[in-house]
Amino acid sequence: MYRDIEYQCSRCHRSAIFSAEDQKIAFEVKKASIWQRRHFCPACWSERLEIEGKISRCEAEWKSRKDQLQKDIPFLNGWLALLQLRPSYGASENTSAIAMLRRLGAHATKPDDPTAP
Repeated sequence: MYRDIEYQCSRCHRSAIFSAEDQKIAFEVKKASIWQRRHFCPACWSERLEIEGKISRCEAEWKSRKDQLQKDIPFLNGWLALLQLRPSYGASENTSAIAMLRRLGAHATKPDDPTAP
């Protein structure tokens, strides 16, 4: 009933296979749409899931420690880098979060005392 389907990864352009076994699991066990097709190779898909997980952890940390993190440049830059990388894995761009992090990064780099060197 199912047959292996070869496709090209949308991100890295390597050849990959949506195996008959994976199709059976997707369609019969997970009840995915029969029109579903793979767009990312397993490596790129794994990277996307890792990025999504890191973004979720940044969001959770932000909710619990927003006051301290507003001036934490490494945290802000790391979160911003993840959000900017995300669209290359097929996800939509979170323009509001990116704008917020850029604004906070710019404010955090300015000295509190305008007369300070």
